[in-house]
Amino acid sequence: MSAIILSRFMIELTSPLSINSSDRELLLDNKLARDWNGLPYIPGTSITGVLRSLISTLEPELNEDKWFGCTSSENGNSAGSASQIVITDGLALNSHSQLLSEPLIMQNEIVNDPLYSIYMNNYFRDRTRINLRGVSSNRAKFDVLYLPAGARFVFDVYAILNDEETVESDKKIFDRILAYMGNNGFTLGSGKNNGFGRFVVKGSYYKQVDLSDMSSSIKVIRDFTENRIVPLCKDPYFSSNSEDAPIDKYEKLFSFKVKVNGSWKFGKGDYSANIKDKDKQDNSKTDFSMSDEKIVWNNNVFESEGLTRNLVLTGSALKGLIAHRIDYHLRRLNREFAGSVKLDDDGNISYSSELLSILGKVDSNNNSAEAGKIIMIDQPVNYEQKNVIKRTHNKIDRFTGGVINGALFTEERIYDPSFSIEMLIDRNALNTLNDNLKKAICCTVEDIKLGTLPLCSSSSRSSCSVEISPDTEFINQALYEQAQKQE
Repeated sequence: MSAIILSRFMIELTSPLSINSSDRELLLDNKLARDWNGLPYIPGTSITGVLRSLISTLEPELNEDKWFGCTSSENGNSAGSASQIVITDGLALNSHSQLLSEPLIMQNEIVNDPLYSIYMNNYFRDRTRINLRGVSSNRAKFDVLYLPAGARFVFDVYAILNDEETVESDKKIFDRILAYMGNNGFTLGSGKNNGFGRFVVKGSYYKQVDLSDMSSSIKVIRDFTENRIVPLCKDPYFSSNSEDAPIDKYEKLFSFKVKVNGSWKFGKGDYSANIKDKDKQDNSKTDFSMSDEKIVWNNNVFESEGLTRNLVLTGSALKGLIAHRIDYHLRRLNREFAGSVKLDDDGNISYSSELLSILGKVDSNNNSAEAGKIIMIDQPVNYEQKNVIKRTHNKIDRFTGGVINGALFTEERIYDPSFSIEMLIDRNALNTLNDNLKKAICCTVEDIKLGTLPLCSSSSRSSCSVEISPDTEFINQALYEQAQKQE
C-alpha cells in the first residue's frame, strides 16, 4: 500500500530573520520577502534548500536526490525524478497564534491586528565592514533588513510514499529527515553566521494516511489542507523519537558568561537603554548602545505592549572583534610581521588565508565566494535600570586644548552589565584546522578570560574590566588539548 504523511510545524524565531527579495525598500539596501498580503513569509524553497543541504552534508546515505528530486543522475544514464517531499511556504501567524480564515485578507484586518501591523514596519541594522586595523573600511557601510525575534510561522511538510514495498522503511527515513528540524545547523535566511535565522519548534502535527481507501484518504487530506488550525504543542510522536536525534552540524568552540565591572557601551543604536525612555532619542546629540526589538508572547497571545526593546551584543560585532584577535595571534605564530604582510587589491591588509577558510570570503570582483564555518549568536545584555547613566563630553581642539564650538555631545553608558559569549564551528571544519590556527583560537580565549580583549566600544578611554563566571566556562577540550600538544 502507498501512503502520504502529513505534518505541520509551528516555529518561533529566537533571533532576527532576514529573507530578502530582489527588490529594494526606499533608502534601504534590500527588501524583506513578503507574501500576497504584504506580510513577511518564509519561502518553502528556502526551507527545502536548508533541509536538503543538511541531509547531504551530515547523512548523504539518506539519498537526498530521491527525497528532494533531481534533474538527472550523476552519470547521466537516467532522467531526473520529482521530489517525494513537498514543503509549503511559512506563513506569519497573527496576534492569537493563528492563521486568518482566508488566505487573502483585507487590509483593515492587517491594520487592526497588533502583530500584523508591526510586520508592516521595516526593522534594520546599520552595519559596516571592519578591516584588520579594527576600523571601518572605506565605502563599506550597509544595512540589514530583518524581522524581530519572537515572530511565529507555520508550514506543512508532506511525504509521498509511492513504493508499496518500501513504505515502512521510507517512513523511517522521512521521520529521520523531520528530526533535523531541531538541528542547530537548521537556520533560515541570510546572516546565519552572525546568529540570524535561528528558531525553535513550538508546535507540530503528524499523521500517516493510507491510500488503499481512496474515499476516506481524500477526505483526510482535504480536511488537513483546508483546515488552517495551528498546532500549539508538539505532537507526542516527535517526542518519542527525540532520543535518536541527528548529530548537530555545529559544535561549540567556547562559551562564557561575562560580568563587566565599571561603565560599558557597545555598538551604535538609536534608543535609550532606559525603558522609561521608549521614544526614539535625538541620536545626533546622544550616543546609545545597540538594541533590538523582540516579540513576547503571553499564553500564545501577543498584545501591543508585547514588543519589547532589548540591549543586544550583536553576533556580527562579536565575530569581527574576535576574528581580529585570532588573526593577530595567527600572524604572530606564523611569524608574519610588519613589512612582510601582503595587501589586497584595495591596498588594505586582509585576513590570513587560514582564517578566511572559516570566516568565509568573496573575491573583489564577486566572482567566487565561500561561506563561513563559524557562528556567533546575538547575546542579550542584562543590567539594572538604575545603572543606566549619561555622560556629557566636549570635543577638544588638539592644538589649543580649548573646547570646539558646537561639539558638545552625550553618550549613554551602563554600569556592571552581564552577557554571554558563544562561538560555534562546523564539525567538518573543526577537524581541518591547522595547528597554528588552533593555537590562535586558544590564545584568543585566554585573552577573553584575562580581560585583555576589550569587549566594549571606546576601549581606549573605557574604565571597565571583565570577569568570567567559572561555573559557566566552556572550552572545547579536543581543540584545547590538540593545541597544547603542539606547544
